[in-house]
Amino acid sequence: MTDKHLKMFMKVITGDEIWFDFFYTELTTGLRRGEICGLSGRTSTRPTAL
Repeated sequence: MTDKHLKMFMKVITGDEIWFDFFYTELTTGLRRGEICGLSGRTSTRPTAL
């Protein structure tokens, strides 16, 4: 995925708080699926800007 595609994708899902947080975390941290699924809302914070 190019930076351009990533920005477009994130722009489309910005309105959905759950999916935005999930994909932002997945695409920017390198965590594995099991690690991401183990996170709770208390352990993550939404970024203020892309």
